[in-house]
Amino acid sequence: LCFNLGPPPGFVRISQWYRFQGDIADFLAECYVACRDQLDVPECELGDVGKRAFAALMRSLENPRTTYTKSSNFFTFYPIFLVRMNVAGNRLTHEAGMNIASALRENRTITAADCRRNAIDDDAGAEIALSVKRNPVLTFLDLSHNVLGPETGRTFASTLKRTKALKTLRLAGNDLGAQYFWRHQYAETLLPGSGGAIGRAVRINKTLTALDLGDTRLGEEAGLAFGGALRKNKTLTRLSLAGCKLGSDGGSNFAHALAGKHALAALDLRRNELGPNAGIALAVALKKNHTLTCLELDANGLTSRGGRGIALAMLENHALTSLSLAANRFGPSVLKNCADVLTKNCALTSLSLRDNKFGESSYEGGDARDVG
Repeated sequence: LCFNLGPPPGFVRISQWYRFQGDIADFLAECYVACRDQLDVPECELGDVGKRAFAALMRSLENPRTTYTKSSNFFTFYPIFLVRMNVAGNRLTHEAGMNIASALRENRTITAADCRRNAIDDDAGAEIALSVKRNPVLTFLDLSHNVLGPETGRTFASTLKRTKALKTLRLAGNDLGAQYFWRHQYAETLLPGSGGAIGRAVRINKTLTALDLGDTRLGEEAGLAFGGALRKNKTLTRLSLAGCKLGSDGGSNFAHALAGKHALAALDLRRNELGPNAGIALAVALKKNHTLTCLELDANGLTSRGGRGIALAMLENHALTSLSLAANRFGPSVLKNCADVLTKNCALTSLSLRDNKFGESSYEGGDARDVG
């Protein structure tokens, strides 16, 4: 009953194991791991009062004795291996992140680890990335919405060049881009971002199928690097670069790569300040692309010329089933072109055009100035 995450009055939650004296917390952790196929403890205060319990659980995952269950009348109905770990939303910090890194480095049964919505810092994140490089079985890792930095991004880039197991990686909501810091009172130093390194790693990676880098502020270099990666990578099917500040040049380079052969089926480029030139490049790419099925381009400052080009491209593209163009700068003419698409394209099942300027004809005249 000590393992019950919602026990009746009088029983003990995992986060309260610190009240036990001696090695009882370690014993309870070993029993917990030995009796389950997943460590499912989201939002259980393990980063606060439960620090001791969390450390004990991670130590038990390092110990080979707790990765299997011996045959007995009691354990007959329990799984043999713990294969999933969910510790999301526990306010885990540096120390807990180091514990996770140690566990993933030694454990050979966990295939999925969900560590989102915590406070794991850059140093601990880099250690986790190194552990993943040495782990031959982990296929899913979610570190979204922590406080990771560019050092973690560069370490994961190195990991992606060598790992042969990882298929899904989520790093969204972390600041992996370039950062300025004060070396002393009068000197400011730039710490380079990790967008270019990650893009170059994806170029040679042959196992990753899904990568989420949304809201990581990677910058223009990420657009250039991922453009090159897309021309070589044949396994990545889902990619999110939303809110990465790719800019016009990075977005245009990436758009040109979309016209070539690749495996990408779902792409999220929302909130990247792509501008009118990238919109035109995307329109050209969509005419030639026959693999994308879902594309999100919300809030990118695309103008009517790019919108009309994308709409005309959809008359020839019969692979895309979901397209989102919300919150751009389209005028009324784009709405007419989209109406034609809906009458002639039978593949498109979802089209979002909300928050555009369809009622304002002034948005039609800015294209020449915008494109230059």
